[in-house]
Amino acid sequence: MPETKYYDLTPSQKLMFYEQKFSTHRQINNIFILMLVEKKLDFDALRSAIEEAYQQNDCFRLRITKIEKTARQYFAEYEKPDIGLLDFTGRTPKQMENKLSRLAHTPIKIYDCPMTRVYMVRTPEGLDGIYFGVNHIIMDAWAIGVFLDYVMSAYESVKCGSGSPRPLSPYEPLLQKELEYTETPQYQKDREFWFNEFEHLPEPMFSHVNGRCELEKNRKKYKNPDLRYGSIFTLRTAARHEVLEIPKEHVDKIAAYCQQQRVSMQSVFMFGLRHALSKLNERQEDITFMATVARRATVSEKRAGGTRAQATRFRTVFGEDCTFEQACHEIARYQTAFYRHAAIPMQELMKMERARYNKPGMFNSYNAGLMTFQPMRLALSDGTPMRTKWYCNGAFAMAFYLNIMDADGTGALQCYYEYQYKNVERGRIRMMHNIMVQSIMAGIENPSVTIGELLDMPEA
Repeated sequence: MPETKYYDLTPSQKLMFYEQKFSTHRQINNIFILMLVEKKLDFDALRSAIEEAYQQNDCFRLRITKIEKTARQYFAEYEKPDIGLLDFTGRTPKQMENKLSRLAHTPIKIYDCPMTRVYMVRTPEGLDGIYFGVNHIIMDAWAIGVFLDYVMSAYESVKCGSGSPRPLSPYEPLLQKELEYTETPQYQKDREFWFNEFEHLPEPMFSHVNGRCELEKNRKKYKNPDLRYGSIFTLRTAARHEVLEIPKEHVDKIAAYCQQQRVSMQSVFMFGLRHALSKLNERQEDITFMATVARRATVSEKRAGGTRAQATRFRTVFGEDCTFEQACHEIARYQTAFYRHAAIPMQELMKMERARYNKPGMFNSYNAGLMTFQPMRLALSDGTPMRTKWYCNGAFAMAFYLNIMDADGTGALQCYYEYQYKNVERGRIRMMHNIMVQSIMAGIENPSVTIGELLDMPEA
């Protein structure tokens, strides 16, 4: 039997590990998704498909253990997953929601045990599917999509008697590569890029969904009226979801504009979010938020499990005479540049930022929000509609998190806003969303409209 090989946690895993260790809500790294198929499923075949997908995906074999008081990880032997059954026949939709929400709020343990939960589900309306939960330390949203897609492909193979789907790529080589990153020439290039980013711009300005009042609190706390950073991270992380939809008609117009201008839809939504934060913070020109990078450029990365996503800072400084079109192109240009250098750990970026601007403490920052744009669509090969719903785990470490995802193939987009409801009111999230969408649609109708003119628009 080969000797067990132990690995350090990657930088992004370490961040999640410490969040879970020190947060008052230990479920902070839970990710739960409900996937429903609009046809009856054979649960025996579905069980076989889930087991095959687990066997294919080596990240499910990851275990975290303590060695000399340090958390390390290793790949265990394959274990059949414990597949539960949640049959809500004869129950109400509310009863189902309450049960699924409770499961999402229950911490998934991380030491020396599997870090997933999986159930076959039948809803009160008679739809069948899967309810899947995983600790973020071993899987990101992309990996979850890959897993669910493989499950349904394997299910169709079982039902049709055809061969298994194309094998998934292993995660272990990607993990090894990430741990060796600091010894590579690319690491030096990335450090140089970010060092130059910090050097050529003055100190950023804090922005918050609640507005300038959050910065003023820090200024009062430190008795410094010129302070430019605010307090964001907190161990008291209770959070809720607000799910808002962008209708297909809007999405089609945005997509047409992006195709015409050759910019990504993500760039346009980045403009919308930074514009909303600007308007909520007294027309502030300098806006920074965190953006998630999937870091799955190659085919093997795209077809692997594990946690590859990493957050990095995204800063824009636009004057009010800048047009919507100019801003979108500048965001697209900067997005391309920083994606090339997004492998650098966030911890290192924070250290560089603190050193450059003489900013104290881990809990002070220039940004209070995180954005992910990942409209990955799941669909059966026969065209059968599928639905997905992400469940809030009840905890988040920043003021808000905007995750923009596909709305089940309808052509619309779902905006999942996770927010710390003890610090941010629901109405404030809705206001930010409305400003974001309004500015995007107004800019598409008239690309030469200036940021100043967009800021002058009353909220619809």
